[in-house]
Parts: sequence; structure tokens; C-alpha cells
Amino acid sequence: MRKKRSIQFRINDLVIVSVCLICLCGSLFLFRRDINKVLVDLNRAPIAAISFKTDTVMRRLQNRMLWDRLKVNSLIYNGDIIRLSENSQATILFFADGSSLDMFANSMARIFVSPKGISVELDDDGAIAVTATDTSAGFSITDTSGARIEIEGKSQLSVERTSGVMGVQVTEGRASLVSPSGEKHKVDGGTALQVSSGGTIEVAPLAVISPPASLKVAVTDGKSVPVPFEWITDSRYSEIPVTLTTSTNVTGVPVLSRQEITSGSSAVVQAAVGTTYWTLSAADIDSEGEILSVTGQITGIPVSSPQLIAPAEKQSFLYRDKNPRIRFQWQGDTNASSYLLEVADNPELRSPHISEQLAGTSAVIADLDAGIWYWRVTPFYAFHTAAAIPSEVSSFSIELKESLSVPIPLGPAENAMIVRSSKTDNRDDLSVYFSWSGDRESVMHTVSFASDADFKNVVHTFTVPVNYLSVNFDEITIPDGVYYWRIISSAADGSTSSASAVRSFAVITESEAAENETAEPTVINAADDMALSAPTGPVPVLVLEPKNKSVFDGLDALRNGIRIRWSCSEQLRSSRFVLSRKEEAGDYIPVLTREDPAKEISVVRLIPGEYQWFLEGITDSGKDIVMEPSSFTVQTVPLLAPAVLLEPVSGFTIDAAYLRKNRTVQFRWEPAEGATHQIFSIYRRMADGKPGWKVLQTELSGTDSSYTVQNLTQFDVGSFIWTIEAEIRTSDGFTEQFGTAASSVFSIEIPLPEQVEVNAPLIAEDE
Repeated sequence: MRKKRSIQFRINDLVIVSVCLICLCGSLFLFRRDINKVLVDLNRAPIAAISFKTDTVMRRLQNRMLWDRLKVNSLIYNGDIIRLSENSQATILFFADGSSLDMFANSMARIFVSPKGISVELDDDGAIAVTATDTSAGFSITDTSGARIEIEGKSQLSVERTSGVMGVQVTEGRASLVSPSGEKHKVDGGTALQVSSGGTIEVAPLAVISPPASLKVAVTDGKSVPVPFEWITDSRYSEIPVTLTTSTNVTGVPVLSRQEITSGSSAVVQAAVGTTYWTLSAADIDSEGEILSVTGQITGIPVSSPQLIAPAEKQSFLYRDKNPRIRFQWQGDTNASSYLLEVADNPELRSPHISEQLAGTSAVIADLDAGIWYWRVTPFYAFHTAAAIPSEVSSFSIELKESLSVPIPLGPAENAMIVRSSKTDNRDDLSVYFSWSGDRESVMHTVSFASDADFKNVVHTFTVPVNYLSVNFDEITIPDGVYYWRIISSAADGSTSSASAVRSFAVITESEAAENETAEPTVINAADDMALSAPTGPVPVLVLEPKNKSVFDGLDALRNGIRIRWSCSEQLRSSRFVLSRKEEAGDYIPVLTREDPAKEISVVRLIPGEYQWFLEGITDSGKDIVMEPSSFTVQTVPLLAPAVLLEPVSGFTIDAAYLRKNRTVQFRWEPAEGATHQIFSIYRRMADGKPGWKVLQTELSGTDSSYTVQNLTQFDVGSFIWTIEAEIRTSDGFTEQFGTAASSVFSIEIPLPEQVEVNAPLIAEDE
């Protein structure tokens, strides 16, 4: 038999529990204080914001220990510490005067703003760049050694601190450098000084004057941008060659390009999209084996002109007494922070009638009068060094019309059949919806029913202020037979439109059903020979079109859409239409929902795939409607035939002999039949024969059959692939059909001059 053991509570257990409780209380206290501190800090007025960043940028609020990870447009408060990780960069824009501070990888600084100006405390090693505006009240930088830089207005400089040495390079304007001992020197634009580890100020033996340590350039169409470099050296280093290398990593590995310059003090570097890190280095003559170096980075920012969507080119708008509401829409640039929308009565957009700064990519304007109007959109960026590329100019017209537009009947369809029951007990009313599209200036619509197509014998007339009419065929006196209906709209000034097209419908009273059965009235097309039976529980929905598991041609579905119709034996109080598309995983994802739809929906521009749809809701009598999902398939849109490439023939070589006679290269082809647009591209051919980076790309019309490359300096020696891809687009820019890419290969083989080898002169020794 097991004995019960008693567990005694010893004194050391009490001590451990007490210590844990004390630590818990202390943690809660510190957490509460930290939360309160955050709330207090966030209630302060911000001094700046992160306007641009890549990778990880951290912030620590004043008197806090926790670091926050920042996003673009994050606010900066007085006394905040900003820290950057490897391969990171950030641009801080100050609210006080518009000055900016660029911080580079592995840098950390504390920032203050006071009535005297902006103060930055640089911590240990790191690199920053400052652009002070002409309204700057003062900008100063200090480091841990006590050295200080005072920057005057409208100046640009960079500061780099490495191994205890702080270097200052002024690109534009003027600054003062004060050593820890109080020694002060003026630094003008185009010069550089450094504070040595001993605290003395010296002339920098190697300094880059252009570009600044942080440069942002706009890169369009994936092309690289040439960036000129210029530097100065101490007279002692004038005969020493320098090396300019670039890399995609701050460590300098891997090397993108390497240039050895034996004479002169300038070079050119090609910068692509992304960050290109550069290092200018030379051997230090004062220390054997040591290398002098200056580093910086060029950020290539992809920019593109907005693509105008609506109004479409040469689209026309009509109105009578109210200016039309015109919706402007465009596809913007992901890097743009705002857009300038301009609308003018001339293609040069001089003195625009509309000039509006917008944050989004659409606008609605309703104060344009009749005439031909031209419009464009210009993007703007948070970083001031990126160029704004406006969109193309598009035109549209506004016309004053004399009369209302003629209404267009929508439903019921032609030859619709209205079936009602002869029994009147215990059944719901039969209501049929008549709908039409009309002029937006119409305030009243008159719907007429007649027993003849000429409307000489009108049997019923209805007047409604909306573009639909619900008619209860159990309440109106109308015998069985064929009838015709039409609509006439009227405006507020009493003017009326012409009569719409005439549609017909038939009214039929169904004979009594068998005993204990009730035939329910409904509306069906004459082509449908089946009506809905009266439900005793949930009310079913009858699918009219498309039939379940129908298959549609992909291009026809894009252009003409797919009409979905259904019918229900009772009037719906509320309903919801859901269309879903089957994903690769097998799940159906909703792509379109419509609350309280009519009994017909046209769905346009469906991409290829398998779809299913259903209707759910409740009737006026409180019954649920039930419907099994109905499916259909949209086939894949076939590709256009490829273009026939003519010249240069595959394998053509551009050599020195060709360039002596030609300064351009012409590409010719036979365009694909039916194409509205063509994309002409040139790619660098990689070692595996596949396309590499994009060298050139432009959009041409569908009938163009040639393109001439004027600037051959954008090509290097090597092999290239040129392609033509055809497309069919609608007037609003939607691509209906893509083409099969046609490609060919050409190469450039130009012998480069051999590098001149510079040897030191021999010095004769005394015998």
C-alpha cells in the first residue's frame, strides 16, 4: 500500500516566489512607463518624416530603450535616434525649412530641431549627406570626438566617419569645420577637409566632388543612366592611378564594374534600377599597403509616365442643360506621391482650365463646357531628384445636344411570356419588372402598353421617375393576348425624347392545376417552355442562361461579355448574386457580387477559367430561395501569330566596318495581322542564350513595320536579342489578346583599344 507523502513548503521556495513576484511587478511597472512614454512622445509635434527608404530603418524615441521599425512617411520626433542596417538608406525631410538628411548603411544619428536650426549627432562610424535649403535657419553636425560642422543655407555636403577620421566634402555652398580643439576652417563647394584621429584638420588627399555621396536618379524604361564622376586629389597623389568600382552590395562584392584611371580626374558610371554602391580608391603614399577610399551610392528609381485610361482618346460626351460629370482615370507610377491633372482647350495645355493636385489616380470633374478638351497627368515624387515624366496628351469632346437621348428597353426580352394562374386563392401577386436605360437628364418616364405595334390602341399608361417599372398583372385589367410596350422620357424643362424601340410580350392565363396543387404565375421567355411550380418550402431559382457547364470562347467573352439570366416564382425582398472563379488549388474565389440585382446580369471581360454562380436571398413572403451553383467555362484566348522578322537577319554582326558607313541600326518586320499595338524590345543575350537585362523597350502602333535605333552608345560589345510582341487593345487600354513573341539575335563586335600600361621611369643610380 502506497503511503501519502506530504510536501513541505520550505523557506527557499518562499524566497524564489517572492523574487519572481518582485520581477513581475517591476516588469509591469517598466512596461506601463514605456507605454505612457510612447503615448506622450506621439502627442508631441513631429519635426520630420521618412520620405524614402530601402531595407531596415529603426527609430528609438528619446529616453526609451525599445527600437521601432519605420516605414515610408513615418514621423520623426525631437531627440529621436535613427539607425540603419546594412544595405539600407533613408531620406529624412524636415518640416521646418524643407532641408533633407540622407543616411547610409550602418549609420546612427540623434536628431534635434530648435529655433537655432537642425542639429545632428553622428554616432561613431557612418555616412550621411545634407541638403540645406536657402531658408535654413542653421544646420550643424557633431560626432563623438567633438568635431562640429556648421552648414550655411543652400548648401550640399556629405560626411563620412571611418576609423575615427571624419571627412567632409562640400558639393555646393559653404560650411565651417571645427576641430575638437576649436580650430576652425571654411570649406567651400568643390573642396574637402578631414579631421584626423589626433583631432587636427587636414586637406583630404582624395575627395569626390560629383556626384554627391547619395544620389537618386530617375530610370525610365529599364534603361541605365550615365552618372559622371569628378574628383580632386592632393598634389602628391596627382600621378597615382585611382580605381573606381561599383557593386550592388555595400561590401563591394560582387563587382559590377571596375575602371582604372591613370590620367585625368573624371569618369562615367552606368546606374540601373536599384542601389549601386561605388568606391573611389587610391594607394596611400604615406602608409605602405594602406588604401585611401571614398564611398557613396546611386539609387536608381524606376519612373514611368502615367497611362491614361478614361476618357478614351476622342471620346465624346453629350449634354443638354447640365454639364456632364466626366471621370478621369489613369494608371499611375508606384513611386509617385501625387499627380497634377491638367485639362485645357489646346494640345499644348497652355493656361489650363483645370490644374489640380491629386493624391489618387482618378478624379471627377463636372464644370467643362462644350468643346474639344485636352488632358494629361504629371507624377510628382517625394524625393526631389527624380524627374517628373508627364503622360501623353489625350483629347475628348463635349457636345451640346438639342433633345433627350432615346430610351433603350432592357427587360423583359423581346417576345417575353407572362404566365399567370387562373386560381386566386392563397397565392402571391404576379409583378413583372420593365426596365430601360435613358438620358441622365430625364426626370420622368412614360411607359405605354398597346395592343398594336403602332400604339393606336393604348391599353395602359404608367409614369415613373425612375428607369424601371413594376407592374402587377393580377391588379391591372388586361386580357390574354400579345401586347407592345415603349418608353418616352421627359426633362425638367418639359421637353421629351423620341419614343423608344417597341418590344412585345404575351399574357397567358394557365388552366387550373390538379386538385391540391397551385400553379404559380411567372415570367419566361417564349423560347422557354417551362414555368416554375409553386414552392411549399424554399423557393427554387430557375436558370435561364447560360445552361449549366456551358463553354464560351475566350475572346468573345472578353469583347461581348456573358449574359446571365434567371427567374423566380416569387418577388424577392432581398437577394445577392455571387460569381466565383476556380483557383489552381481547386477553391472558388468570388470575383463579383451584386446586391439585389435585376433578373439579368451581363458580365464583361472575364479572364479564362472555370466559373460558377448562384443567387441567394429571401422572398417577400419570407421564404428562402435555393439554387444549386451553375457553372460555365471561359476558354483561353489564343495568341496572335508572331511577326515575321526581316532585318537584321539572325546572327547579323555590327562591326567597325558597318559603323564606318552607318550611325544607326534599322529593324524591319511584317506585323501580325489584326494587332493594334506592338512592343519592340532589345535584351542582352546571356551565356545560356536566354534574354538578360532589358536594354531598350518602346511601344509602337499595330501597323508599324520598322524601328530605327539612333543612339548606339547604349549598347556594349556582345550578343543581343530583339523581339516583337503584338497585342490587341481596346480604346480604354484593356488588352484583349496577346501575341506570340518573335525574336532574333544580333551582335556587336568592335575591337576595343588595348589598355596603355604605365610604368614608372627608370632612375639611374650613381656609380
